[in-house]
Amino acid sequence: MENKMLALKVFDVDYSFIIKNYLDEKLWEEEWNIFIYKNFKVTLRLDSINVKTKTIWFEVIIDDNNEENKSYFGKRKTDLFKYTLSINNIDILKKQLNYTIFKIMQELEQDSYICQTDQWFELNDTQDEEQDKLRKIANEFLDDENVSNEEIREVYIEYYMDKNEKIYELKSQYLSNMKYKMITDFYVAFLEATKDDERLEIIRQKIGNSQLEKTLEELQRYKEYIETEEFENEMKDNLENI
Repeated sequence: MENKMLALKVFDVDYSFIIKNYLDEKLWEEEWNIFIYKNFKVTLRLDSINVKTKTIWFEVIIDDNNEENKSYFGKRKTDLFKYTLSINNIDILKKQLNYTIFKIMQELEQDSYICQTDQWFELNDTQDEEQDKLRKIANEFLDDENVSNEEIREVYIEYYMDKNEKIYELKSQYLSNMKYKMITDFYVAFLEATKDDERLEIIRQKIGNSQLEKTLEELQRYKEYIETEEFENEMKDNLENI
């Protein structure tokens, strides 16, 4: 059975049949379509059988053939979930499957879309610049203090950089603010098809979030700030005595 809506296909897989016949070697080569939306395709296959724990491991695959996917790591994302045979409840299996699909979608969005944006590359470049400056300030301070022990220097520099680095937090904010905004229609199509109203409401609230612009504005201000003498003086003030 197959439901069609525009570029959307939702497949009705007989999971009971799979569970009853998982020892059939013919099924080990099978791959079941779960969900297709535009150039996204979600499939399922058996991965392994653990006789000791009496569990079946399934592999979930999302193939993304969109041109917008600029990832260097390919256009396929996968993850595994296990089903315990003693549970004997197909509804639980479906919940595990849908949870895994949603998890892969989030990873796909972050790795192949959010982390491929110009803003993300700009954040990385700014972070490199910030780290270089902080490391230079710390090294000069240790030189002035005649600290030659490499282990002490390494620990001090790492602690100083961790304490004073700002871009790491901005990167976390950017990832959070961009979440669900790059492949929104894929999320919505899947969640509506699986009647997951709870996650659908979270996304509806999220995509109205105005924090993204605030984060980008903050990034621009900070980029300008680390080029100033004021930044260097402030970071020198944050140096701690040996």
